[in-house]
Amino acid sequence: MTSEREQQIELRFSSQSTVNILRVTMTPERWQQIEPILHGALECAAAGRSSYLDAACGEDSPLRQQVYSLIAAYQQASGFIESPAVEVAAKIVGAEGVLFPGQMVAHFRVLSRLGQGGMGVVYVAEDTKLGRKVALKLLLAEFAQNKDRLRRFVHEARATSALNHPNIVTLYEIIESPEGHALVVELVEGRTLRELAREPLAVDSILHWGKQVAEALAAAHEAGIVHRDIKPENIVVRNDGYVKVLDFGLARLSPGKLTAVSKDLSNPSELIGTVAYMSPEQARGDQVDGPTDIFSLGIVLYQLATAQHPFPADSILAILEAIKSQSPQAPSLLNPKVPAGFQRLILQMLSKEAALRPTASQIVETLGRRPA
Repeated sequence: MTSEREQQIELRFSSQSTVNILRVTMTPERWQQIEPILHGALECAAAGRSSYLDAACGEDSPLRQQVYSLIAAYQQASGFIESPAVEVAAKIVGAEGVLFPGQMVAHFRVLSRLGQGGMGVVYVAEDTKLGRKVALKLLLAEFAQNKDRLRRFVHEARATSALNHPNIVTLYEIIESPEGHALVVELVEGRTLRELAREPLAVDSILHWGKQVAEALAAAHEAGIVHRDIKPENIVVRNDGYVKVLDFGLARLSPGKLTAVSKDLSNPSELIGTVAYMSPEQARGDQVDGPTDIFSLGIVLYQLATAQHPFPADSILAILEAIKSQSPQAPSLLNPKVPAGFQRLILQMLSKEAALRPTASQIVETLGRRPA
């Protein structure tokens, strides 16, 4: 029996030559949880899919089964054994807040769906006034109806607009239209560090990218802004090697620079961020400041250098406990090519005590010297 909260969701699996439509019934909140996992599973080769779902779903067996069911339904509908999808688009049937190619939002023409973040769906759109492509982040309807979440969305606009740095995505404007609230930001064409990490990486590339991320964080921290969700998906390397840090949706001002607008955006004890990239203070639900971004970047650099997470665990609770209490294995034991100086920096960034971690500016200086 369908509950009152459940709605019919239409999924469009698009390959190069076909579009297959499936309809499933679940709550919008459950779909929001399933969608990023489904995207990741479809990108995996069949041989690695089980391991991916083990890590993504943890001990949530019903979640894992739902994702498997959607993959199987897609394969049956498309006739493919391997998933060739280049896009998985979804909408709540009959619901507002879903955009389609050709649709206008203010003076922006929607071209395609790009992806989904924690609070909104991102589209590629054309600015018809300036003749350029942009990323249009539309706030999900269920968030727009929540005053606290709407304030956080506006806060993202204010936090991002306060930062003017070449390694931080540029916010053009915030709009409110019949289709909903949306951020219009720079469209960054390239690959995320998550995508790049599927291939063997040269240490020089890791140092080059890490320095640019640290430069972005140094600028943010200088302005009193903490990102709080540094992870491979939020770091894009353009085709020319230039790095952009995305998504300040969870950003907040440092404790010493709180304002009436930002003060009540999130409870200091609320667990906010991506579990696998949290700092010990985030995992405890404590107040966070710049060092929390440093710890998260340390996890990212460790993964890029070793192809392994520094705190491997089988469940969300186990990951949080490992982050709070376990020491990571030396990166050079997993990859002998990691320079000793780079290893020292990573391990310092992963210090349990925030005060022992280097600042973003110190990381920029160290990586600029190409630590041996």
